[in-house]
Amino acid sequence: MFSEKTYQKSALATIVCVLVALFVCGNGCSRQFWRRQANDDVQRIVAEKRSDPNLPIMDYRFEASPSARFYLPYDRDNQPMPMDDPSANAFMQCVYGKKGYQGWTKNGVIRSVENPNWEATLPRDAEGNVLLNRETAIQIALVNSPDYQSALENIYMSALDVSLQRFAFDTQYQYSADADYSTKFNGRSSVGIVPIDAQLSKTFAAGGTFVANIANSVVWTCGGGSSSGLSTTLLNMSLVQPLLRYGGRAYMLENLTTTERAFVANVREMERFRQGFYFDTIAGSSGIATPGSGVSTSMPSAGSVSTSAGSLYNLIYTQLQLANQRQNVSDLRDSMERMEALYEAGRLERTQVDQTRQSLLTAQINLLNAENQYQNSLDTYKMQLGLPPGMRATVDDAMLRSFILISPTITQKRVEIVERQQELRDGARSHTEIGEAMEVVLGWTADYCKNIDADYARLQQVYPQRIESLRKLSSRQEFLDGSVDRTAADPDVFAKRVENIAQEYAEFKKKHDELLQELEVERASVDANRDERMDLWIDKLASHLMEMSLIQARIRLDSIMLVPVQLDEMTALQIARENRLDWMNARTALVDRWRKIEIAANALKSDLTFTADGSVQLEGSRDTSSLQLGVQFDAPLTRRSERNAYVRALISYDQTRRSYIQYEDSIHQNVRRLVREIELAQLNLELRRISVFVAMDRVDQANLQLLQPPQPNQTSQFGDSFARDLIDALNALLSAQNTFISNWIDFETLRMGIEITLGTFQLDSNGVWVDAGGLMIGPGTSISLPTSAIAHRANARFSDGPELAERVAIPAPTSAPTSAPTSPAVGGSASRHPDSVLETSGGASPAKPATQWENRPF
Repeated sequence: MFSEKTYQKSALATIVCVLVALFVCGNGCSRQFWRRQANDDVQRIVAEKRSDPNLPIMDYRFEASPSARFYLPYDRDNQPMPMDDPSANAFMQCVYGKKGYQGWTKNGVIRSVENPNWEATLPRDAEGNVLLNRETAIQIALVNSPDYQSALENIYMSALDVSLQRFAFDTQYQYSADADYSTKFNGRSSVGIVPIDAQLSKTFAAGGTFVANIANSVVWTCGGGSSSGLSTTLLNMSLVQPLLRYGGRAYMLENLTTTERAFVANVREMERFRQGFYFDTIAGSSGIATPGSGVSTSMPSAGSVSTSAGSLYNLIYTQLQLANQRQNVSDLRDSMERMEALYEAGRLERTQVDQTRQSLLTAQINLLNAENQYQNSLDTYKMQLGLPPGMRATVDDAMLRSFILISPTITQKRVEIVERQQELRDGARSHTEIGEAMEVVLGWTADYCKNIDADYARLQQVYPQRIESLRKLSSRQEFLDGSVDRTAADPDVFAKRVENIAQEYAEFKKKHDELLQELEVERASVDANRDERMDLWIDKLASHLMEMSLIQARIRLDSIMLVPVQLDEMTALQIARENRLDWMNARTALVDRWRKIEIAANALKSDLTFTADGSVQLEGSRDTSSLQLGVQFDAPLTRRSERNAYVRALISYDQTRRSYIQYEDSIHQNVRRLVREIELAQLNLELRRISVFVAMDRVDQANLQLLQPPQPNQTSQFGDSFARDLIDALNALLSAQNTFISNWIDFETLRMGIEITLGTFQLDSNGVWVDAGGLMIGPGTSISLPTSAIAHRANARFSDGPELAERVAIPAPTSAPTSAPTSPAVGGSASRHPDSVLETSGGASPAKPATQWENRPF
């Protein structure tokens, strides 16, 4: 026995100890523990899907890269507070006259939410600008794009939903404890402690629920000179098993099944998003949405890839446009200066000089506007990649190089010649100095011929492919019925054109030797007319450089070709059906909606539930233990809302079936559109190529006429329309070059879009497109994706056609092509001279893109 006072002290001490223990345990595990547990669950689920050969999945890294702009190098579970608005922050300190929580800044305050070290890993050129090309742009975007990171986080959240649904079928444990102290006015008091209140529960796939609970309680009472204690331990168990309504595997596993299937669909969406993300970053708009994080699969949209270049391709095209525009301005300036000289010599009317000047001013204005628009587009693109718009960046891609038809270096030399000629006329330099300067120009011209030799070697390399391509194109109905110019796709015309270029180049080299001999004669002359003869010789040299420029442009123009692509409509549609990830999701969504009919029908059944309840008191008599078995039945007399839900499920499935049919039709429409676009682009390129040749000839003829020496006893030899004809020729060349380049880049965009539409688009481990080259899809052709990327991606049960085999290679020519002409160049090399690279502020591009460019069909 113990006194009431001793009892009360012991009771209070016991309660305090229990409260302290509950407080300590109440804080639970750390934030870091729960976050890491969630990460472990997600990675485990992702790893399961990665081992599935029917499901494409990469090694997702959901945490932002340490080099990302939005990465924060702080404790993730105890992050510092970002800088707040002062007025709003006042309510965190005191709100409605009540003192607020004072620990908001315990982890510090940061002024910027941007990673302070993120710029260190960006690729740079020699001038320190961020270098953007097809490889660096996608790497920057994968690290810094908020859209891409959001897509990864959606997959993470989708995996969390799977984890939660799985947890519902795991054995679950609960534990609690409590203590209380009470006293009455009559002097009696009691202390109650429940040190153990544990529960185990388990839900079974067939619908049953089992619950077991064990509880131990201790109660002490005292007062009135007496005290007593009672300890009780009780074990309860129950089992509930629905037999009809709300029971069975179909009903019980529905939420888990839906969530698991939704996660698979979301993963497929993520893989397709990665493909579209590359397309969006490099070529334009893919029409592919960000993957969802929902717990159900919805019918996807077929989407539609852009058939015109955007994003990086558009910037590359704009750069080429600017280069052509600068060339146009330079040619107009050169023409105007020569026309002014002719006007001063009385050989040309002033009206034609003013007309040329007006065109020059218009061209300069257009160039300034185009450069301004380019900078605006570049700022927009930088933000698309996740870069700040104010960051210095330059676009320098290997795609630029072969499209600089007229060399800027030659143009610069022509400008220098005109300046030296004007100095000779003004007397700013002596005859001897001008002669030395012209000798240097001739030496440079001889050295530059190595560039033309390399370009001609490239033409020889692609010659057989061009012949084969033209033979196929010339068999098209448009050429057979005369709808378009047949010479544009005539292999014999092409062969003759290349032969003529070779002859022109050989004659050009002979003229070079003749000019050198004439220069030596003029430099040695001492008579009074030597400056005038030198002036006329410089005109010949200018004409010589113009001829060299056009010869190189013609060689480069004929070296450009399209990657072979051929599409059979129905075969392409079948390949898309087998390989498109969103098509797989469409079938998944259709079956999910069909399955809902069974779930809704379950609610129409009678209620028939088996129950079992048992309790055992582990202390005391068995008379307190019990076991109760029961069956509950409820007749299906009232099922109005369930009936409506069932009919809605039927209608919903019918609607989804119609959506699925429309989805298939949309893909079929996209395939048909791409087939037409590809055929049109192949046709247009050859027509636009001929258009550029014609425009070059017009400019050549106009410049030759402009450089002709005066005829004896004739002051004016230019017609009233000469200036207009020259301006029209230069503008036609500018337009023809731009449309030719646009056609080629749009074709590359189309080629990439075809792979996305067919579901055969592949990315390497760095997120860069694996360009398979030619794509020849004829009747009976089949394609299978690499095992390393997606093995047996299509489900054979849903296949409407033959299994896919290896990608069909480009077929060999059916007949031997016309023999390639022999190069007139001596010591020519197949490697491209540095001069052929577009001069940009971005410096040289990395070696790897250049290597890929040289090894791929152009």
